[in-house]
Amino acid sequence: MAIINGNESLNQAGLALTPPTLPNVKTNGSALQVIDFIVDISATDSATSKWKLAALPSNAIVQEIKIANTAITGFTSGDIGIYNHGTSALGTVISGAAFSSAASYATSTSNAYSANGASAVTPANNGKEIWQIAGLSSDPTKLLNIGLLANTIGTTAGTIAGKIYYSLAA
Repeated sequence: MAIINGNESLNQAGLALTPPTLPNVKTNGSALQVIDFIVDISATDSATSKWKLAALPSNAIVQEIKIANTAITGFTSGDIGIYNHGTSALGTVISGAAFSSAASYATSTSNAYSANGASAVTPANNGKEIWQIAGLSSDPTKLLNIGLLANTIGTTAGTIAGKIYYSLAA
C-alpha cells in the first residue's frame, strides 16, 4: 500500500511552474531556528515585573518554548505573552498570556529545559504565526517581543533560562 502525502502533488505542480513556486513552509517545513534566553530574577522584583525573552519577526511560527529555572520561592504565577517591540525593554502588551498562563517557577526544574513555556497554545493555534496567535487582524511585518510577566512573585532571587524554537513563514 502506498502512502500518499496530500501536499505532494501540489508541491510538484508548483515546482514545475516557470519560475517555480516553492512548497508552503507551513505544510512542508522550514529551517528551525532557536533563541536562547537567560533572565535573572532579583529579590526586589515584584508583581507586574516584566522581562524580555526574545524579539521575533511577526511571521515567526513558534514550535516550542522550553524553560529551566532555579527554585524562586514565591514566584508562583507568571505569564509568557506577546508584546510590541518598542523603545522600552519589553514594550506594550498585545496578548499577555499567549504562550503560558499562571506558570509556577517556585520549584526548580529537575531536567534542563523540561518545562513547557507554550502550554497555552491550543491545537487550533498550532502552526500559526505569532501575529495570528496575538489576535491581530493582519501581519504588522515587524518585530514582536516574547516576554515574561510576574503575577505573583516572592523575594527570592533566581534564574530562568530557556530556548524558543521557531521557523519563519514565507
